[in-house]
Amino acid sequence: MFKLIIWFMPLMNKNVNILIAFDLDGTLIDSARDFHNCLNLLTKKHNEEEIEYREVRERVSEGSFSLIKHAFKGASEKRTNLLREELLDLYEENCLLKTIKFEGTDNLIQYLESEKIKWCIVTNKPRRFAERIVKYFFPSLDHKKMLFCPDEFTEPKPSPRGLNLACKNSNSDPSSSFFVGDHAIDIEAGRKAGMKTIAVDYGYRKIDDLIENWNANFTVSDLSEIKDLILK
Repeated sequence: MFKLIIWFMPLMNKNVNILIAFDLDGTLIDSARDFHNCLNLLTKKHNEEEIEYREVRERVSEGSFSLIKHAFKGASEKRTNLLREELLDLYEENCLLKTIKFEGTDNLIQYLESEKIKWCIVTNKPRRFAERIVKYFFPSLDHKKMLFCPDEFTEPKPSPRGLNLACKNSNSDPSSSFFVGDHAIDIEAGRKAGMKTIAVDYGYRKIDDLIENWNANFTVSDLSEIKDLILK
């Protein structure tokens, strides 16, 4: 019996307890141009000035309320809520027109799947949008089991609840796992979940929001760099 155990040990998957979790917008996909398009469709409809792309890009991670408040300054709370619903409806219709994957995304995902390393997406994007986008760009991901949205974990990032749920449902060890994101709230959520954190330096942040202040474990400029970090 002892010899049999020794024989099978090399066949065990060393990656069984590792999970690589990703934020979505600004990390895996560049969706800012679709948000920019939808926001300006809305401003045009309501006879407001167009918003520059840069102004939208640096606010995408702050959510739809931030975009509306920037484009419709001084709007009442009631009007802001109504405009936000209009924006979300426009985005649902137009979320796949200009969105692309960031460079290195396919290379990394192919590597993870070839090595049988579990990966998932934990996003603050509601499932009504995220599921459609993920099914289009990442058809190999089981979106029912490995896509985690605030619809399920109730408290958005920087709360660690989504990551806690991801690790629990995938039977992964947080201390051996990684969370990859483009915003300070991603790094905070990963740290609270007991995971190693990786910041990407190409995502959605304001120019004065310095990545070195986030205290991530690692920083990368291309997702394909993460392969070497996993092996350390």
